[in-house]
Amino acid sequence: MNIAQALKKKNRLQGELSELFNSYLVSNRTIVGNNDIIEKSNDIYIKIKNMIDEISNLKAQIAKATYPVAQRINKMSYLKELLKHTKSLEIESKAPRYNVDVPEICYDVSINDTKKKQYISDLNKQINDIQDELDDYNASTQV
Repeated sequence: MNIAQALKKKNRLQGELSELFNSYLVSNRTIVGNNDIIEKSNDIYIKIKNMIDEISNLKAQIAKATYPVAQRINKMSYLKELLKHTKSLEIESKAPRYNVDVPEICYDVSINDTKKKQYISDLNKQINDIQDELDDYNASTQV
């Protein structure tokens, strides 16, 4: 299986594990004589332990296979964080006035609207370029 398939499998297994954890918590106690509960917590516990082993092994295989592009993955993560913060930059030179008795506050901004849009555009391009590289790598590399 290639990395893209392994990542999908990992996400699916993590969803199943989450459901097992929920079942584990609610199936431990039943009303005496209630035979409607299909699986008891002991059985679910064993399934969870097996799934943890499977997910851990799969994640290790993915980490080993993605090692050559780890720097790109990390860079993309930080670029996404920078993009989020750049989008949140306040660029207004005047603060809104909620009370006419309070004097207007004016600000100097280092990054104006034009520069902010340019930064956002540049970051999006860099992120998309890295994502395209990773998609190609993930599709062509086996775990």
